[in-house]
Amino acid sequence: MEWGLILGIALGNNLDNAGVGIAYGIARIRLPFLSNLWIALVTFLITASAVVLGDQVAHLLAPPVARMSSAVVLCGLGLWLLLPALSKGKKRENTQEKPSMLAVLVDPQQADRDHSRQIDLQEATLLGFALSVNNLGGGMSAGLVHLSVLWTAFFSALFSFLALWLGGWAGRRLAATRLGDYAQVLAGVLLIVIGLRQFLPG
Repeated sequence: MEWGLILGIALGNNLDNAGVGIAYGIARIRLPFLSNLWIALVTFLITASAVVLGDQVAHLLAPPVARMSSAVVLCGLGLWLLLPALSKGKKRENTQEKPSMLAVLVDPQQADRDHSRQIDLQEATLLGFALSVNNLGGGMSAGLVHLSVLWTAFFSALFSFLALWLGGWAGRRLAATRLGDYAQVLAGVLLIVIGLRQFLPG
């Protein structure tokens, strides 16, 4: 079992969660322990499903093709994370009622639909699915190279929880106004590096 690859994918999938936590900390939006734990559970289930799907697809492919496919998925996911971070000049729509998952991805503060400055369990469900979009591609790529379903999903959930918690702490304590952008860029670069590593033999 390639622990380095499991940890790298899990970290890359959830590093941008730190940016969301920082944004919440700066805006004084509270993410309670139970809401964060619920998001981690959503992350676990979505990641596990993606890994199982990727593993099933890999059985239909020759090992080199499966490994190449995993690399392409990771690199594509990394680019998908980089593009929004590199084009921050666009206007954001003002959607106060029932924000979509895409709107939450663009502006995480929209998950706080009732403007209570606290993410309840219902709002955490929408936020969890939005943040887990990254885990679909990362989970698929993990399955394509037959990584452990349990450990990939577990570490993805763990890193999701820690990134949101530590990001919120940093936003509140350090007023780290630019770290959110850097977290998403770093996540994208990390996934691309892991993907490119898949192209190397051995």
